[in-house]
Amino acid sequence: MASSTLITKSTKLIAQIGTETAKNTRINSTQLLAAAGRRIHASSRQDSSVCEQARETKENIKESTSSAADHVTQKTKDVAGEVSEKARDAVEKAKQTVENAWVSTKDAAQRAKETVENRADVSKEYVKQHAGQVQKGMNTKGN
Repeated sequence: MASSTLITKSTKLIAQIGTETAKNTRINSTQLLAAAGRRIHASSRQDSSVCEQARETKENIKESTSSAADHVTQKTKDVAGEVSEKARDAVEKAKQTVENAWVSTKDAAQRAKETVENRADVSKEYVKQHAGQVQKGMNTKGN
């Protein structure tokens, strides 16, 4: 009688776990451990059927667990790929920004150089043009 009660309770628990697994592939580890720790002994054809159902449920649990693990692994790989791609994009944008800043700096330095050279040329021409007047002014002061 005690083994019959144990078989009935174990079968109900395994069936409940199997139903939970089929619904959402989430497994309560406490229930799974409790069911795994109990042995079922077949003493009749009905008990044989229960054992077969238990084996099938066990296989379903294994398949569900494996499927869930595969799903998590694939999801992790997908997310890692996305993160890697976004990181590459960010690096490329940073590289482009630095290149743009370098070009702008070179252009500004070139314009400054040209401005200084132009002002020096203008000053030089001004001195040449007015050198005669300066010389006349110096000659008239000394006389």
